[in-house]
Amino acid sequence: VKISEENLDFMNLLAWEATHSRKETGGNFFGIQESKSTFLIGFTTGPGNNTVAESTLFIPDANQDQIELDRLNSTYDIQWIGSWHVHPRNMCGLSGTDVSSMTEIVNDPECMDFYVAMVFSAYGKKMDYKCFLFEKGKNEINEMNIIVEQDVRIREKLPSRYKQEAIESQAIDSILLEKGFTDLQYSHLENHSFIE
Repeated sequence: VKISEENLDFMNLLAWEATHSRKETGGNFFGIQESKSTFLIGFTTGPGNNTVAESTLFIPDANQDQIELDRLNSTYDIQWIGSWHVHPRNMCGLSGTDVSSMTEIVNDPECMDFYVAMVFSAYGKKMDYKCFLFEKGKNEINEMNIIVEQDVRIREKLPSRYKQEAIESQAIDSILLEKGFTDLQYSHLENHSFIE
């Protein structure tokens, strides 16, 4: 799984807060399946206003996460790909409850064919984290390698909903360099969406 330093830092901060309060916390992952064996986490959420957080239980605010996914989908063609949570009691692995609930999710016919799950847990002054992959119809759970990249490197790999506009804007830039404004139709420029 590939994740940005920024997202990892965000989760790490919340993991330490949860460890000190002795309550679980977590959130969800939005991104893409980059290849058969590689998943790209573009965005993470934290706990929402309607989160259930106890010493051995965490239920995310699904409503808030759906709102965030809808907002992100106005720019990126991404999906919900899994979740992360904290065990504030020195257990950097999946509990029996985690395994049963995540297996149930991934085997739901309306859900995706995979589920990426990350668990954080503190051991003294060190925060540890591991990532696991659940696949539809498979009984085994695989621990995944975690590759940390810069945020900008992750974002540039996410499919944009404005790919065509980006290509057109590059074409316009080429015309500007070659011919200047005199040969362009200004109405086309005014109606065009430019992106970073």
